[in-house]
Amino acid sequence: MIKNVLFVFITFISLTVKAQDPRLPANTWYLTELQINGTTYSPPSTSIIPEIQFNISNTGLYQTEVCSGTAIVGQATFIGTNSFEVTSQAQALGTCGSPDPIVDAILQNFNAQHNTFWIIPGQQVVIHNYTIQSITGGLSLIITNRNGDIATYSNVPTASVDDISLIGFTLFPNPTNDNLNIQYDKNRNPVSLVIYDIAGRRLISTNSTLNTIATSSLTSGNYVLQVTYDDGSGGTQRFIKN
Repeated sequence: MIKNVLFVFITFISLTVKAQDPRLPANTWYLTELQINGTTYSPPSTSIIPEIQFNISNTGLYQTEVCSGTAIVGQATFIGTNSFEVTSQAQALGTCGSPDPIVDAILQNFNAQHNTFWIIPGQQVVIHNYTIQSITGGLSLIITNRNGDIATYSNVPTASVDDISLIGFTLFPNPTNDNLNIQYDKNRNPVSLVIYDIAGRRLISTNSTLNTIATSSLTSGNYVLQVTYDDGSGGTQRFIKN
């Protein structure tokens, strides 16, 4: 009887340890959105950071980074089917960098938000909850940290661009006052438009195809318009609001 109970107990422990969703370590995950303190941040796509990846192994070793030299690495223990506990963590002290001051500001600010999600000062043992859902063409991974911040990933690489630059469309007038006009490449079909500031905050977003976006609600400063096309590719261009 004791042997039977011991066998059941050991089996239960074994199943508990291995109960994590096998899809989590089996995929490379690409960041699509961050929500920090209720504010949504869209990851910039540049030659410096074409993709922001999150990888975690079957043993719980994980790594993520915004730019080369800013890696966050750690060791996690899986808890049940939808949580993992970070038991140790370290971060490289490198920074992002670009000769373009606007691009550099975008990279530095997004790196800071990314660090806010993964690094909680004074805390090494932190539990992250996650869910994996089926989406069109792949899977979505949603991780929630102890502060309620959310990182959303996909196992399908997002279409990257060579740099924050003109790709497939032109903007005018630039600088602009109340309206920003967009002229698209006739061979491309846009499906979404997003405007974000140099801190990476998403300010205006639409799934409609527009040739004009109202910018009167924006304060004076530098912004980036991101266009996504129906083939999954995309492009971005800076503009100035007077």
